[in-house]
Amino acid sequence: MTKLNLIILVSLISLNSFADSTKTNQIVSTPKEKSSWSSSIGVAAITNSKIYQGAKAKSMAIPLITIKKGNFSFEGDKFVYKFLKLGNFTFATNLGYQAKPYKRKDSTILQGMEEKKNGALAYLTTKYKFKSYGVESSIGRVLGQSEQGLQATLEANYNQFYPTFLGGMLSLKYSLGVDYMDSTRALYVYGVKTSEVNIALGRSAYNVGQTLSPVAKFNTVYIFGAERQWMLLNNFSYQLLDSKIVDSPIVEEDQVLGFMTGLIRKF
Repeated sequence: MTKLNLIILVSLISLNSFADSTKTNQIVSTPKEKSSWSSSIGVAAITNSKIYQGAKAKSMAIPLITIKKGNFSFEGDKFVYKFLKLGNFTFATNLGYQAKPYKRKDSTILQGMEEKKNGALAYLTTKYKFKSYGVESSIGRVLGQSEQGLQATLEANYNQFYPTFLGGMLSLKYSLGVDYMDSTRALYVYGVKTSEVNIALGRSAYNVGQTLSPVAKFNTVYIFGAERQWMLLNNFSYQLLDSKIVDSPIVEEDQVLGFMTGLIRKF
């Protein structure tokens, strides 16, 4: 997933963590969720540091929308179906939006590169939660675009809630994990194919190989209002890029920083 997809995903997961933390785990063949509709709507501002040579940091404002009914939900940029719950484990299938890693106009060194595509990312998630601790994993690929390869994530987290003034609640979530790309995915995002070589621009052929990039995240959600219907969220992320990514002629940075802040109302 791109940095934008990841930041949105992490923030939306945290929005629902307050409600999830109050549920009692049951050993059943399928998750038993409330059949009534629930939803939230809001807006967020996102900033990501640059990765590619000569590119600029990206900032944007986006809507944040979630809609839930039973085991189905729409969360920001993805559809989710929770198909199995076994004790503290929850399994779900997801279909989300995969943004292109870059546009050729983003910088001089990217001019003449293969045109990248947006796509539909299908992936499986597994979550384990015990009290304030959790482990989450995902694995998937873009549908109908084999050139985009396979991607996966693994994350351990700690989530704690603190009561605040006027009946509010503060959620703090700390996460450490790793992002994996197979060689096909890494070549698509960070590599240079033989057909894309441009010596005048300093762009030589480069096959990245498989990559593992560690990620750290810190997420806060302040829940307030007469019915705790308002949420103010902040998300900070830091990713240290695999050295094989950093060695690419089109990559300038060895780390990626992300920040997101938003306001949401639940219904």
